Amino acid sequence: RKDNGGVKDPPATDTNTNDTNTNDTITNNDSGDEGYEQQWYRQHRILVVGALGGRLDHELSNMSAMHEFHETNIVLMGRTSLAMLIPPGTTVVQPDLSVEGPSCGLVPLMGPARVTTTGLMWNFQDTEISFGKFISTSNQVAEVPGGGEEVVITTDRALVWTMDISRLQQGILSSDDGRGFI
Repeated sequence: RKDNGGVKDPPATDTNTNDTNTNDTITNNDSGDEGYEQQWYRQHRILVVGALGGRLDHELSNMSAMHEFHETNIVLMGRTSLAMLIPPGTTVVQPDLSVEGPSCGLVPLMGPARVTTTGLMWNFQDTEISFGKFISTSNQVAEVPGGGEEVVITTDRALVWTMDISRLQQGILSSDDGRGFI
């Protein structure tokens, strides 16, 4: 067996486990021990690059994993969009409109949700959104003169927040200092 420099091999997986599930299983053990790694993953953002924009079944699997590991701050990214889980309660999203948005949406994959928002072009006031009836697509972050945009979302059920990030790709190719974002 080849020496891997002290890096733990991931647990063996089966055909019922996708890559996102495998990685989250490694970081979220079920031992009940709130160790350093588990706390770190709850306090930091995990970017899953390439999770959107390919096969729909893979995208849905990644969104399912995002719900399964709801205590982990997972952001799914594709070439032109991102998705993250908004938990029940009130969440404040502060997009960087130089690379994010303004197009955005809220999708309730786990059943009907009552939603109230501020900071969107078309806000909701205790509105029920439901897959198969009405979901929020093609909304926009309301721009504030001088910046400082924020979207406040209050919901009784987890939602998927989506944003356009096509300007991020342009920024990677032509940033102000010539280095790009990566």
